[in-house]
Amino acid sequence: MVVTRMGDRYEVLLQARPASGEPTKFELHLLDIQGVRFADIEGADQIGHMILRVRQAGGQLKIAFMDSKWLRETVPHDDADTELGAKQAILTVPTPELKKVVAKYAREEKAYDTEIIFNRGADR
Repeated sequence: MVVTRMGDRYEVLLQARPASGEPTKFELHLLDIQGVRFADIEGADQIGHMILRVRQAGGQLKIAFMDSKWLRETVPHDDADTELGAKQAILTVPTPELKKVVAKYAREEKAYDTEIIFNRGADR
């Protein structure tokens, strides 16, 4: 993964393992809602936004997708098939409505998938 800061946003290039073809490109914006830090990620060739809670503690970066089974049962959404055959919730509401949904559930632990932890220097 290569992350490059570009003004007020970041460009993320994610290479599949083993490397096959061009890396997938994403645009990432960091924002705080209800005192919670989020990453709003939009794929270059995908519809919708992926919303992740982002926390940093010591040498760890902890992320959790705001896409739990509980949230999908609570919030109206459309389903999209992922490349791995799973379903992903796509919120197709205008940006102001999306911010309201994120704000409403920002501190609700049930809204998030299992946290993924990255350790500084682990992949160097």
